[in-house]
Amino acid sequence: MFRVRLRLLPAIATLVVVALPSSLLGQACLGQPSFALNHLQMTAGANFDKTSTSFGANFISGSESVFGGIGIGGATFDGFEGSSLLAGATAGFQVPLTDGGAQICPIVSAQFGFGPNDFDGLGTDFTSRGVNFGIAAGGEMFKSERNAVLPSASIAFAYAEGRFDGAGGSVT
Repeated sequence: MFRVRLRLLPAIATLVVVALPSSLLGQACLGQPSFALNHLQMTAGANFDKTSTSFGANFISGSESVFGGIGIGGATFDGFEGSSLLAGATAGFQVPLTDGGAQICPIVSAQFGFGPNDFDGLGTDFTSRGVNFGIAAGGEMFKSERNAVLPSASIAFAYAEGRFDGAGGSVT
């Protein structure tokens, strides 16, 4: 019996001090700088735990109200040869709660994983897929003329499944 602890794109939780004028702050629900200066942003991260290592990069674009992006990464699993290619997409929009910069953002994302192929040399291929939907909230905790601290938090429903396909059939 195969048992794999699947890690989708790594979760990035970082407290960011943003060097932007306060009038340009946006996406506070995500703890990220505004899309007003640059409509394309990139984040990268890695996750290391007892059974797997994953890494990835996300490219996100948006306006002051709508945003979307794609991500790509990889994962390896201890005790198994091969690695997984991970790909995903995210979309959402922001809803201002106050004039002071607090926001909520409904967000939806989907992820797909391909591999490892020829899993453990048995001719079995592994694929995965998942979907998340939830809400993020954030706001300005501190701001000065050139800096701001934008803490954020999110909660989401996540569903993921993995599938083994090989000569002996398929198992989900």
